[in-house]
Amino acid sequence: MRDRYIATARIDWHGLGREAEDGEALEVGTSFGRCGFQGIRPEEAADLLNYMGEGTQGLAGEPLLFSARLLRVGPEGFKPATPGLTYGVGATAEAAYLYGFGTYGEIRLSPQVSVTAWLSEALPTWEVVEALTNLHRVASAYCLLAQGTLLIHSSGLLIDGLAHIFIGHSGAGKSTLARRALEAGHEVLSDDLNILWVRGNRLEALASPFAGELRDRAKPKTPRPVAGLYVLEKGEVQALSPVSKGRMFQRMLVNTPFINADPYRNLQLEAPLSAMLARVPLHGLRVSLREDPWHLLKAVAAQCHSMPLN
Repeated sequence: MRDRYIATARIDWHGLGREAEDGEALEVGTSFGRCGFQGIRPEEAADLLNYMGEGTQGLAGEPLLFSARLLRVGPEGFKPATPGLTYGVGATAEAAYLYGFGTYGEIRLSPQVSVTAWLSEALPTWEVVEALTNLHRVASAYCLLAQGTLLIHSSGLLIDGLAHIFIGHSGAGKSTLARRALEAGHEVLSDDLNILWVRGNRLEALASPFAGELRDRAKPKTPRPVAGLYVLEKGEVQALSPVSKGRMFQRMLVNTPFINADPYRNLQLEAPLSAMLARVPLHGLRVSLREDPWHLLKAVAAQCHSMPLN
């Protein structure tokens, strides 16, 4: 096994690095906007597009969320990795940053979004792609927040044309529920990260390009009205019950990655989260492997269909 080296935040990265001689420009079009990578090598670009899935080539009519400049550096910015540590995130008043094996990324948020990634020359292609997808997640979360839109760690299903968003701790069964939904003929948004925003008097959901175990399949490309938000739990007996706004707020806050750990910006989550919780029913869903929950979700969707959507 080769030695692993992780970036350190204790140096001034701005004087380091250069663009790869064979670097090129790539735009990745997602369901919520375009993202650019300047100085990406051809083999990295091909693998990144393959990882992000079909329909990822840049779309000229979509807004540009950010463009990341990629710089290659030698060993001077890295130290031997601590066992068990794979990557970390942090923030200052002006920027957010992440560091991992052979990579350091900075997302400057003021006066405008500016993204730079420093990549070790020793990184193999697959680790560069992994680093860039992590950077994409973090930068997207901040760019979306500026629009009042949130990236939520959740599983999203479509029942009768309406989205159902499930929040739960690791191991609560989000990916399992998504797999069961696909087997039952229902569509799945994402089993890992979904995008939520308020439009008019309704909450809408959109699949993000970031999926977990179910990455290799087509996802709906258009926003869908949300019928309900659910706190997901496993249990022997299946049950649907109401959940208070306070509990749902706490669960969603915990599952709003990167921003919730940013002491300079986590208070910006209160307004969009509160607006979201005011627009849809809030439930607790206890699921059992012995029963299908679809009739419970269809009942929630039917109630939503009976109400006007503005």
